[in-house]
Amino acid sequence: MPDWFYRTISRPILFSLPAPRARDFAPGFMGTLSRLPLGPSLIDFLGHMRADPRLRQPHLDITFPTAIGIGPWLDTNAIAVHALARFGVGFIELGPVTLDRNVAARPIKRVADQEAVWMDDDPDSMSIVDCNRRLRDVSDVAVPVIVRLKCPGTKSVAEIEQESRHLIRELAAGVRLVSLEIPERDWTADEWTSYLREVLAEAGSTRRSLLLVIAADHDLERAWPLIDIALREGCGGLIVDGSMHATAEGRLVGLTVREVALQQVTAIRERCGADIFIIASGGVHEPEHALALHAAGADLVEVDTGLIYTGPGLPKRINDCLLFEVMRDAPKAAPPRVPELTWFWTAL
Repeated sequence: MPDWFYRTISRPILFSLPAPRARDFAPGFMGTLSRLPLGPSLIDFLGHMRADPRLRQPHLDITFPTAIGIGPWLDTNAIAVHALARFGVGFIELGPVTLDRNVAARPIKRVADQEAVWMDDDPDSMSIVDCNRRLRDVSDVAVPVIVRLKCPGTKSVAEIEQESRHLIRELAAGVRLVSLEIPERDWTADEWTSYLREVLAEAGSTRRSLLLVIAADHDLERAWPLIDIALREGCGGLIVDGSMHATAEGRLVGLTVREVALQQVTAIRERCGADIFIIASGGVHEPEHALALHAAGADLVEVDTGLIYTGPGLPKRINDCLLFEVMRDAPKAAPPRVPELTWFWTAL
């Protein structure tokens, strides 16, 4: 769908609906379209958004078609995965996924004046059973899929460990990347180390890489000991989640988070150096926002509310800017050799 059509026709219709209904309707429509016989071809024809091969990124023994992906807050029920994979992105993160489905106590709200979405502190989630049912053909998805797992911090360390291992073990076989939110509790170094070793062992036995999720407004002074242990124990990298506390009961995802996410990525890159793998999100609504996160140290960048407020052509526009940078930095090719003006060419 061209952005001009989305902004003038589709977005006003979607914004006239309550935010929960709009969130369910848009992915549901795209998911249905992608399952029709000619649906995928129609999506490709309308968008022409496939990433240029020169934008491929190798990380964690996986090739990402481009550095731009889709974050977990857009398609929370994983019903439009095949459609979104055709939006010119390099990966898709889904979730959060919990042992049992969670329904938020307070529904999401659209905060249009801030180009953001408000969500409950304990947001909607998919159960592991629903996730696997919707990802049973994940190997057919054109881009890598990351599944975000969440365990409540109210349980004991042993219960959190058992639940985390169960979620990793039971995930659909084609999922090679797992992201894990840090359960909110006061961890001792020994508890955290023991927990991570068990979780990483489970991930290794199922041939999955584990990424640790850090919120954009997470207090890094408190998080550093956990991050250092995670990287030392073999965690594949970090995901800076583009959300921040907004009220006593909820968080904001959207343009408001952009500066906070930039600062978080910069601090992590400066502390951890060049070797750590970082995926970041937070208010990416224009190509320059993605380039800024990339320049701050993010290897890959996620978009979420940018597709809601800007339009589905955002990944293509970001890819165009990334390709411009690739071509600008590439070694200049030698000019073609002009043939000598021999008697043959002169006569011709």
